[in-house]
Amino acid sequence: MGKDINIILETETDSVTTVYTRTAVGDPREEQTKGNLFFLFLSNEKQNDDLGIKIQKAFEKAGITVDTTHWYD
Repeated sequence: MGKDINIILETETDSVTTVYTRTAVGDPREEQTKGNLFFLFLSNEKQNDDLGIKIQKAFEKAGITVDTTHWYD
């Protein structure tokens, strides 16, 4: 049995740009919003603390510090 994981990354103010494309018949529109949260959705098995550590190390390689204090199973 697996579980769904939602990871929320908090960033500097307005450093995340979300682009929405709305398509209506003959009238496509693109809208952008800025914020400081980035949402990542994963599906994985239970007892997955090792996944949190691997994600943390991947960000560290990029020079970004990630805290897994709120990594709950």
